[in-house]
Amino acid sequence: MKILLGSLLAIVTLAWGVDVLATGGTSRGALPWVIRQEALYLSGLLSIALMSLAMFLSTRPAWLETPLGGMDRVYRTHKWSGILAVSFAVVHWLVEEVVGDILKAMVGREGRIPKEQFTGFLEVMRDLAKDIGEWAFYLVLAMLVITLWKRFPYKTWRVVHQAMPVLYLMLALHAAMLAPTDYWTQPVGILTALLGVGGIYGALCSLLGHIGRVRRASGTVTAIDPASPDVLTVSCQIDNKWSGHRPGQFAFITFDEKEGAHPFTIATSDRGDRRMSFQIKALGDYTRTLGKRLEVG
Repeated sequence: MKILLGSLLAIVTLAWGVDVLATGGTSRGALPWVIRQEALYLSGLLSIALMSLAMFLSTRPAWLETPLGGMDRVYRTHKWSGILAVSFAVVHWLVEEVVGDILKAMVGREGRIPKEQFTGFLEVMRDLAKDIGEWAFYLVLAMLVITLWKRFPYKTWRVVHQAMPVLYLMLALHAAMLAPTDYWTQPVGILTALLGVGGIYGALCSLLGHIGRVRRASGTVTAIDPASPDVLTVSCQIDNKWSGHRPGQFAFITFDEKEGAHPFTIATSDRGDRRMSFQIKALGDYTRTLGKRLEVG
């Protein structure tokens, strides 16, 4: 996880540095304003890059399980890329709203880097993207607070979290429309575009309900056994769409559409009869009461 996130941050920062050198560094304005402008760009780039990674990882790419050490670590990387993305978004907002006002008071507007001029439809879209990005930032920040607040009900959090693909698309539009035009002829623009494609793919897969669809199967509960006070064994008969498994693997199981899918450990080997058992530990309100909700059949 740390290697992937660190490498992404390093690559994006390197691409940003190449653009700084290519565009002349401090020749565009006074040094304080140049530093502020480049800090604005870098924080925005790092935020959208990490958010794109988080959206792509939400598709549960099976080919990343081996290099990252399992799907649990894929999820952990998804979580921390989201947290870091919002953190850099906060820095981005502070540089835009606070640092700009401080510089105006301290050094004045002289030497400030002039804004790129656009007309017609492009100007309208840039204004729209700026407003959309600001509102999406506030909503994403609120979502982070809810995520880190462990006492917040999971069911409510799950509903709120489903809005993330829409917020990502809003922020992707913000990033694409407000990025300097010279970016698109530099490595930083190519990198941003590639990451954006991955993020948009993840967002659309989530919105259209495609995540995990090709490996989805249905089943019927055949036995319920409270193996211990805090572990429930649930046995199921799976339909012929199941492609097989190994004991110790896990599957995302949906017993209740309102609750959504949870990862549970597979406790039986594949004997060719598509019978499976899951060991479910009581870790929360849902798993503690699952034995009372389920019925054979």
